[in-house]
Amino acid sequence: MKYYKVVAHRAHQGCGRTTPITFYIQADNAIKASSIAQSMAGVKHSRSVISCIPITVSEYLEGRKISAYQRADFGR
Repeated sequence: MKYYKVVAHRAHQGCGRTTPITFYIQADNAIKASSIAQSMAGVKHSRSVISCIPITVSEYLEGRKISAYQRADFGR
């Protein structure tokens, strides 16, 4: 298994509005990681992911400490 940092478009921000949301995902390859992020709740399913980059195990574990949805709301 490999680890990925996937940034997608967040949904429910108002008509035509979006903000990025970051998920830390464990998958076999980048395509599967992008697909998993695309199917997550709160993600605009009609838009492709912004980025999907491989990361280390330590970055993955650090990123998973806080929920992606809580991390996205910190900027509000």
